[in-house]
Amino acid sequence: MTFREANPADATAIAALARKTYAETFGHMDPDDLAAELEATKSTAYFHHSMRERDTFILAEATGRLTGYVGIGRCHILRDGRVIDEDLVMLRS
Repeated sequence: MTFREANPADATAIAALARKTYAETFGHMDPDDLAAELEATKSTAYFHHSMRERDTFILAEATGRLTGYVGIGRCHILRDGRVIDEDLVMLRS
């Protein structure tokens, strides 16, 4: 297994893995809610934006295919109806 920093060309593969694992884990959700979550936080556009704006993604690859990832970035918290960037680090996988 190898690890490397992701680049924008990896966004589609990260999104595919994120969508697959999220749907497998939370597939029991209301279908409309699941679709909204996948589009909002697991789409290729989301990962492109995250890499461009704030986050770093480290990829795990085995035999040339993506097997996992972790996102590292600032934590965005909803407070009083607005998003606040906190000086915390958020790890996503």
